Amino acid sequence: MSMLEPYSPQISTDSADDWSLNDLTEINDFPFLSAPTDQSIYAEISALPVSSSEASTDEKLPHKKTYIGTANGTLDLYLDQIGQYSLLSFSDELRLFKQIDSYLEQIDDHRKSCQIDLDLSDLFSSLISPLQKRIDQIKEQIVSSNLRLAVYIAKRYQDRGLDLPDLIQEANLGLIKAVDKFDWRRGVRFSAYASWWIQQSIGLGVAKMGRTVRLPVHVLRDLQKINKTKKTLEQQGRSSPTATEISQKVDLPLEKIIFLLRSNMAMVSLDEDTSNSQRAVSWEDRLPDESIEDPIRKLHIEHLIYHLSLALQTLTERDRSIIKLRYGLNNNAVHSLQEIGSKFNISRERVRQIEKRAIKKLSEYHTLQRD
Repeated sequence: MSMLEPYSPQISTDSADDWSLNDLTEINDFPFLSAPTDQSIYAEISALPVSSSEASTDEKLPHKKTYIGTANGTLDLYLDQIGQYSLLSFSDELRLFKQIDSYLEQIDDHRKSCQIDLDLSDLFSSLISPLQKRIDQIKEQIVSSNLRLAVYIAKRYQDRGLDLPDLIQEANLGLIKAVDKFDWRRGVRFSAYASWWIQQSIGLGVAKMGRTVRLPVHVLRDLQKINKTKKTLEQQGRSSPTATEISQKVDLPLEKIIFLLRSNMAMVSLDEDTSNSQRAVSWEDRLPDESIEDPIRKLHIEHLIYHLSLALQTLTERDRSIIKLRYGLNNNAVHSLQEIGSKFNISRERVRQIEKRAIKKLSEYHTLQRD
């Protein structure tokens, strides 16, 4: 492995937090982008501001860019603040992470010494307190120096349901987790390692908060399987794989696949503007008025009633009356065989026979009209 080769970190399954539930896999078909190199970070970090003093000493770092539309310039202020932190060199990273390991070893030695005598617990606390404080300071320095990396990656995942400030927040959480998990002995740059944790954190954030209705993690996993299978089938030449075809490839019931696909549909606000003109037209404006009967449907019903009345004229008066009572035609209530038999003073079996004969005759009339 080369010194700058990115690799995918492994997550311990001993932890019970959310990070162990999603072992750096794609979330809801959320794609992982490749780990950025130092060159790409410097080349594309131009959207991030830096302090005037740093910009004058490092020609690689670009000019300040203003973000339009942020509330009270909060995002601009944040980007200006993180631009004041210098990026760490590879040697600086190694030095800081080695210091963390050294302090952790000292804490472990103190813990072993104090375990011999329980009365030394107060002494143990006094010994490790400054060490832990120093560890926290070093971690804060590493995080601060890589905040621009978090913003750089967060920018690439916009338009997925979260605003840029929220994406940056999720990216920072992943950055903090990467500091805790990084192993400097691997010989890779921290930025290459942290990029995977940042993308994982953003993916979880989008999955949890980028939806109007939050879906559980196990549902997101099933959706990921379905989406991957769908893409595979499309690559095999099936333009629009059906739920049945997907169920044959995925170990999930057909009913569940249909339910999950419906649950994964994007929600649209009825107040959203759908026009390109100056006059705003929302989705609600495009919905039909349910208080007014659809003229096409009304015409279709009138057409059916007209042809049904013609077909009924082919029956005898008694047969026609029985059919109307049996099926509730002409605003009549639906009657049972027994009720109709009592009305015409015949058995229910005789009513059934008349109904069957009349239906057959109506069917023949329909066939003739169609031909």
